[in-house]
Amino acid sequence: MEIIKILVSEWKKQGVELLLEKSLTEIHDAFTRSGRQPTLDVVELYSAIGGMCEMENAAYWRLWSLEEIVERNIEPSPYGILFSDHLMDSWCYRLRYETDNRSSVYVDYFDSRKSPKKLFDGLEEFLIAYSKDPKEILK
Repeated sequence: MEIIKILVSEWKKQGVELLLEKSLTEIHDAFTRSGRQPTLDVVELYSAIGGMCEMENAAYWRLWSLEEIVERNIEPSPYGILFSDHLMDSWCYRLRYETDNRSSVYVDYFDSRKSPKKLFDGLEEFLIAYSKDPKEILK
């Protein structure tokens, strides 16, 4: 996905501390340990960037490391695997397996009265929306 290269370049300019890319084996192991198979779009993302370091003043979206994904996905969810957060865990995003090539993206507010809400049909759509306007993924 071209959008990953664009975002990585932007994040580096902004001084975001990025983690090293991961191997296919590492990606596969982390996702299967979390109860899901990684899709091609997820593999592409984590093959380019291993996540983001924790940020003290995390006012924006943060992509988790594979280790954090494993730690934070103890209970399975029909809405997919938690993989990132916004505003230091004010809410989180989930990747839900759709096909071998694509995961949809859900937002989870951890509100017992509401189920997680589907935001985008694919990870690429999510990343493109984020690149155009980070507030777009807050809807």
